[in-house]
Amino acid sequence: MIAFLDTSSLLKLYHYEKGTQELTNQLADAEAIYLSELTILEFTSAIWKKVRMREIDKDKAAKVISCFQNDSNKFQWVALDFISTGITAKICFNGIAYTGCDTICFCDDLKKSPKCVVYNGG
Repeated sequence: MIAFLDTSSLLKLYHYEKGTQELTNQLADAEAIYLSELTILEFTSAIWKKVRMREIDKDKAAKVISCFQNDSNKFQWVALDFISTGITAKICFNGIAYTGCDTICFCDDLKKSPKCVVYNGG
């Protein structure tokens, strides 16, 4: 199974919350986990929002972000190409590039790939 995680799902792997155990169980057999490069910014922003909302303190936030950065080699990264007409995500599975239109193509579009399992923690 190949999994593509959005940022809200990824957060569940680093901050225990509703859905963490379900996600962990689903990923147990994952051959690869794909993340968008945009996830780096979104993840960091989401962690600092948890600090602002007083869900975690600054020290824990820094440790979580550091842990995510250290784990970066465990993920497959989906490159974003910025073009004049918009943003396009290029997704590669088994050497085949799938390119979206003029928007970012995330979970819903990946459902078309039979080798991809999508978990949208939304």
